[in-house]
Amino acid sequence: MSHRSQRVVDWSLVAIYPASSNGFKTCKVIVDYSSLCSMRALRGIRRLARVAVIGLVVAAVATELSKPEEERTWHGKVGGVVPYDFRPPTWERIRSAYWNPDSDRLFSDRVFGVGWAVNLYQAKRQLETVFDRLMGTPPPLSIRMSTREPSAGRSSSSPRDRD
Repeated sequence: MSHRSQRVVDWSLVAIYPASSNGFKTCKVIVDYSSLCSMRALRGIRRLARVAVIGLVVAAVATELSKPEEERTWHGKVGGVVPYDFRPPTWERIRSAYWNPDSDRLFSDRVFGVGWAVNLYQAKRQLETVFDRLMGTPPPLSIRMSTREPSAGRSSSSPRDRD
């Protein structure tokens, strides 16, 4: 092993916070980054993801260009799996992809490009469910609004109506 790979990065952070009305306490936090993945491995993963995305874009464009001009739709799926859409986005498609309460899918087709979009409505609903399970909160009660009947001794009109 080289000397460089055995080196431990030690960054210290001093946090000062009030302990009581008459003084402050300090706390030293030492962060050890030796157990994390090396930056080289992370760069390699990022490079692999970039090459995969570029390959999918090239495959999608090649799929559309291989069709006769009148059959080109500029949206579909690469290999029958990964969706692509190169049409100009519309507000309806944006809303349908990113906030769609009518769909149970967490991932929907992207509005523009290759891959998937996250249906934020479903993500919110699933996070609320997980939070409720973790916190042990009961499910919300339904509230019924009822109208009040005017009491016998009061008039049915408000003071504003009398003016």
